[in-house]
Amino acid sequence: MRTSHRQRCSMRNVLLLAAWNACYTSAWPSTAIVGKTLKSTDFDEHSCSMVFIDAGANKGDTIQDFYAGRYHACTRNAGYRIERMPIDSFCVFSFEANPRWTHHLAHLVEQQGALGRRVTVFAETAVAETNGSVTFYQDMGTPRGEGASMMYSKPMKGNGEKRAITIPSINFASFVQFYTNLGALIMVKLDIEGAEFHVLRSLITTGQACKIDVMFIEWHDHKINMVYEHIPPSIQASLLWLLKAPGCRLKKVIRLDEYTTGLDPAFCLSRKHDNHRS
Repeated sequence: MRTSHRQRCSMRNVLLLAAWNACYTSAWPSTAIVGKTLKSTDFDEHSCSMVFIDAGANKGDTIQDFYAGRYHACTRNAGYRIERMPIDSFCVFSFEANPRWTHHLAHLVEQQGALGRRVTVFAETAVAETNGSVTFYQDMGTPRGEGASMMYSKPMKGNGEKRAITIPSINFASFVQFYTNLGALIMVKLDIEGAEFHVLRSLITTGQACKIDVMFIEWHDHKINMVYEHIPPSIQASLLWLLKAPGCRLKKVIRLDEYTTGLDPAFCLSRKHDNHRS
């Protein structure tokens, strides 16, 4: 007897993006698969019991900082003794929207693969509230477009010239949900040039934010026009307040800023404005 599409999907729980598209059409349309997938080695994503999700890879400095132990050092007092867990036991998933970094990231992923690390970079792909596509503004005034953003009001660096392109977007909350459903320990970094307000809103309304263990956020409210982008004032404090709801699993929110070159362990352990949950 032939099985239905729904039955086949319920029997087959595969993380590979091709399977996401086949089985979860409403959540993973073809346009949301990614621009380019860069994978260090062929590994089973179901085996990932500890996950680090990097939204805003840029040139890959976060991946390098993670394996240097800098993010681990910031997780003290977050529970589960995360700082003592073997770094190479984590699966790293990284997203970068700017096509100018693709070649650089491909080289970095190859290096991580040679070390046996499980790293996947979704290049030329934006994290967003929905699957589909978004307008992305490239910074044409710098060699690599470091000031690029999905937010039109964000000033560009250099001569201020920007170019609009269309790239795939992926529903970030749905991506996180796959791993929360697996019961994985999850660390998330958000550095997406102003789009963090929308993505965090989606994480909270879907209930996924409270299933993350540690979150690192760089806020860009001072770099975008909040009124133009229809983002309420003081929303940053409101979002953090929501994350303190009873039953929220999130143990620690760590604020990143542009003045931090990498993450200094002593710096992280002494931050007074980290948000703890006991």
